[in-house]
Amino acid sequence: PTAHNEIGVMHLRARRLEEARAAFRNALEIDALNGGAHTGLANVLIEEDKLDEAMRELRVALRFDPNQPGALASLGSLLRDKGAFHNAIALCQRALELSPKFPQAHNNIGLIYRHQGQLDLAQEHYFKAIEYGPYLDAPHVNLAQLYIRQDKVDEGMEEFRRALRVNPYCTIALANLGARHFNEDRIDQAFAFYRRALVIDPDYALVHKNIASIHVLRNDPEQAAHHLRRSLELDPGQPESEQMRDELAFLEATAPVADPDGE
Repeated sequence: PTAHNEIGVMHLRARRLEEARAAFRNALEIDALNGGAHTGLANVLIEEDKLDEAMRELRVALRFDPNQPGALASLGSLLRDKGAFHNAIALCQRALELSPKFPQAHNNIGLIYRHQGQLDLAQEHYFKAIEYGPYLDAPHVNLAQLYIRQDKVDEGMEEFRRALRVNPYCTIALANLGARHFNEDRIDQAFAFYRRALVIDPDYALVHKNIASIHVLRNDPEQAAHHLRRSLELDPGQPESEQMRDELAFLEATAPVADPDGE
C-alpha cells in the first residue's frame, strides 16, 4: 500500500487525477483499512469538487488512522467552508499537536481567525504557514487578501507575486495582479495577466468579466460580448449581473453581424 500511495501522491501533485485515483484504489485493494489511501482518495475528490464524498473518505481515513495531520487539516478545511468553525479549528489544532509545523493547519486556522475578524492572529498563522510551507501558494494568497482588507494594497500585490513565484499557475494571483494593472491603466499588462489566467482556467467567470472590459476599451464589441456572455453563463448570480446583462444586450446590438457565407 505504501508504494501505491506514494505513486498516487505523485500523480495528484501533477493533477493526473485518474491515475492518482487508480493508485489509491490499488492500495485499498491490498489493505482496505489503509488510512493514507483513504486520505489520498479524498484529496482526489476535493480536486474534483466532490466535497461531500471527500468528507466521508476523510472520516473513514481518520477512523482507521486518527493521527494523520493531513487528513485532520483537510477535514478541517472542508468544515470551515461549511461554517463549522469550532469543529474545524479543533481538527487543525489536533493536527498541530501531532505536527507543530504542519503548514496547511496553520493556513486553515488563519482563515478561520480572519473570518472571525481576529486579523492579527490570522496574520500570525499565515506567517507560520509560509515559513513551514515555502512550497505553498495558498498562505501567500490569503495573506494578500488580508493586507487588502487592511488597505495595504501594495503589500497585498507583493504577496500575490510571491504566490506566483511559488506556483505560476495560481489563477487568483494572476486575476488580482491583472486587476491592479487595469485599475492603474496598464491595459496591455492587465490583458496579459487575464489571458494567462484563462489559459489555466477557462471557466474563471470573473476574469471573463474583466477581460470583456478591456475589449470594450479596445472597441471590440464582439469579443467583449463573448466574454461577458461566458461570465454570465458560468456565474449567473454574480454581483452586478443585471448590469452585465444590460451591457451584453447593448454589445450584441452593436457587434458586427457575421456573414454566413464568410465574405
